[in-house]
Amino acid sequence: MKKPLIGLTGNFLKDDKFFSDQGVGARGQAWTAVANDFAQVIIKAGGIPLIIPINADKEYLKDVADLIDGLVLTGGADLDPLLAGQRPIKNLGKISPERDQYEMDLLDYFYKETNKPIFGICRGMQLLTVYFAGKLILDIPSAGEGYDDHSLNSNYSWAYSHEVSLKEDSIFYEILGKKRIFVNSFHHQAAADLPSGFILSGQADDGIIEAMEYEDLNERFIIATQWHPEMLGIKDEDQEKLFSYFINKCK
Repeated sequence: MKKPLIGLTGNFLKDDKFFSDQGVGARGQAWTAVANDFAQVIIKAGGIPLIIPINADKEYLKDVADLIDGLVLTGGADLDPLLAGQRPIKNLGKISPERDQYEMDLLDYFYKETNKPIFGICRGMQLLTVYFAGKLILDIPSAGEGYDDHSLNSNYSWAYSHEVSLKEDSIFYEILGKKRIFVNSFHHQAAADLPSGFILSGQADDGIIEAMEYEDLNERFIIATQWHPEMLGIKDEDQEKLFSYFINKCK
């Protein structure tokens, strides 16, 4: 059987000095960059990763959407809160208007004009939240008492940070077979509420939404995590199962 082609959205980076200092490229260049963890775990799970270069051409994005078998919305910079009808705040991180536009256009076509699976991770979950008319917590540490600091982790991408409780009627519980799992944590934003058409799949002990899924996965397979299973999936077989299941759906 042909291996499915999995599209990966990327970060738009304009810090040309960083790359040129590494001996890569030249000054004045912009970059589409994706952490290699995404490619590695998709390859391991039986898919073929395809990084989708950032471009504002909607016809190009339609062509890519028609070509790939599944879409992974990856992590990265903060979303522009104006996309969710929210005002920017003091503790907003860097935003990327170029990436916001390209991902929104790609997601809009991919959702409306295909029936292929979608997996949102970290920023990708926040993007799905905004696209489906949800709101964001723009900065967890300043959002009020009771929340933990979700931006803290060790120096290792695959190290655990906190636990997540999975709903027993969720696809995540079906895949992993556990009520509680350990996850990593690299974010200061999160979904403030569930977007239209989604149900809660997993939650941190402080109430932060950590996983969600489309309310009818038989109609459309869309799942999302606030943690980074692609980082953990290299060493954690449970986290790799999420990608194996997703890849099988893409077939």
